[in-house]
Amino acid sequence: MLAKLVHLIEVVVEAWRVNRVPPDPGIFAALQAVADSGDRSPAGLDRYLRDHPAKGRIEIIRDWHHDSGSGETRLTYTSSFFAPGCLRLRPSADPRGVLVFLPGHRMGADEVHSDGDQPKNLAGFAEQLGFVLACWDWPLQGQRLDNCLYTGLGSIHSAEREYSRVLPALGTSLWRECVAELAFALEQIRRDVGPALPIHVVGWSMGAAFAYLAPLLGVDLASATAVGSCARVTDLIAEGKTRRHGYFFYPHDGTRYFDLDDVVEDVLRRRHRLHVIYGDRDAGCLESTRQSLLRAAQRAGGSLEIDVVPNHDHVFSPEVRRRIASIVTRDRSD
Repeated sequence: MLAKLVHLIEVVVEAWRVNRVPPDPGIFAALQAVADSGDRSPAGLDRYLRDHPAKGRIEIIRDWHHDSGSGETRLTYTSSFFAPGCLRLRPSADPRGVLVFLPGHRMGADEVHSDGDQPKNLAGFAEQLGFVLACWDWPLQGQRLDNCLYTGLGSIHSAEREYSRVLPALGTSLWRECVAELAFALEQIRRDVGPALPIHVVGWSMGAAFAYLAPLLGVDLASATAVGSCARVTDLIAEGKTRRHGYFFYPHDGTRYFDLDDVVEDVLRRRHRLHVIYGDRDAGCLESTRQSLLRAAQRAGGSLEIDVVPNHDHVFSPEVRRRIASIVTRDRSD
C-alpha cells in the first residue's frame, strides 16, 4: 500500500515538474538540426501517407441506420488496433450543411452531441445554424478508452503512452492511425449525406491538429477550421516546447516529409478554405508558427484567416463558437 502511495506521489510530482523545468538549449538545437534536414514540400503529406500507410484495419460492422434511442443516424465499425467506433449524425429538420466536429483530447462524442448549454455541447448550436452535426470518439476517447490496448486503463495519457511504445516499432504512430480513421469517417459521412450538402470540418484542440489535414484526404469540403492548435513541430523543437502537446501530435518520421506550414500551403494551393482560431494566451499556439503559416499563404497565393481571440487561454468559449458560426454561415452563402 505504501509503495502504491509513493508511486502516486511520484506521478503527480512528475506531471507538475514537466510543465515547469527549463529545456536544455544544446539538446534542442541538435534536435532542430535533424528536423531541419528533411526534404519537406507542400506535397509532403501526400508522400508521407503513401510511404507510411496505416497498419490498422477499419471495417464497417453496421452501415448507416436510424438509432431510435438517440434519434441519430449511426454507423458502427471495427478498428483492429483500437476498440470499435461509432460515427454519429444528429439530423436537422431542414439541413443546409453538415458540421463535422473533431473533439479535443479530453472531450468525447457524448458531450458534443449533448443539448446542454455548455460551449462544448453543440447539438443546439448546429440546429440553430441548420446543420447536421457529425462527431465520433477518437480511438482513445469515451467508451473506446477502457477497451483499448489495456482494458480498463482509465487514462488517455497512459493509453497514449502505451500505444506510443509499440506503434513506432511497427512503422506507424497514433497520429497516422488517427488520420486513417478521419479519412474513413469523412468518406462515410459524405456517402450518407450525399454530394449536395456542404461539409464544414471544425476541430478543437487535438481535433484542430487534424482539421488542417482534412481538406487533403479526398473528400470535398466547404471549409476547414482549426480552433486551439497552431504549432509546427519544428517551432516546438526550436522553442523547447515539445511537452505542450500529447503523443497524438507527432507523426513517426514526419519532419522528413512535411510540417504544418507545408500542409497549409498545399491546402491553399488546391483552393480549399482554411481558417485558424486560437486565444492570445494559448500556450500551445505559437507566434512563430502563425508567421510561418502567413508566409505559406503568400507562397500559395491563397487566403488564410488566422483569428487570434484577445484575452483567451486554451478554452472553447461562447466567443469562439460565435466566430465559428460566422465562418461556416459565411462560407455557406458564398
